[in-house]
Amino acid sequence: MTDKKYGHDVPLLSGYNVFVTPLPPYYKELVEQRFPLPDYPVRKIELAAGDLVDWPYEPPKKLVKVDDDDYDLYIQWHIADKNRQEIQRLRNIARIDYLLSMCVAVTDGEYLVEDTEWADKLEAAFTDFQVPAHKGKRYLLFLKHIVITTTEEMDVVISLCTSPEVTMQGIINALQGFQDSVEA
Repeated sequence: MTDKKYGHDVPLLSGYNVFVTPLPPYYKELVEQRFPLPDYPVRKIELAAGDLVDWPYEPPKKLVKVDDDDYDLYIQWHIADKNRQEIQRLRNIARIDYLLSMCVAVTDGEYLVEDTEWADKLEAAFTDFQVPAHKGKRYLLFLKHIVITTTEEMDVVISLCTSPEVTMQGIINALQGFQDSVEA
């Protein structure tokens, strides 16, 4: 099922071999859409012409007191910042899970994901825990706890899953280089 022309065979210390097929750029868009970051609060400013505009609020470095005019904005900004940090943490987990589930195929090893022996061992470690019946969630658990057993190997596998993101500056540089070769 894996296309051996496009990807990498990776032998792991756990005794498993995986085949990693990279995703194209922009895979992060799905994660970002699934976990959108809340906006920071803005200050409403009335212009001399009577128009009302939103102006970004920048909290001061020092603590704002309750009787300060900006106290509500200050609290709202810190609540939004805390929420953004939690969502960013969830994005990071979702990104890893997405890459593992979409890019990594186990090609050889002691157990298959369908085997019960590895699942029994994992369930034995925790009270009231069961390995998920959902195939995708079970596969992720299998990869994270049985197949990929070191952070170094996880870093290698994840780096093989991704292609560099294309930036606007990269596109501009490429087009400028293309234009030079056309003119010559």
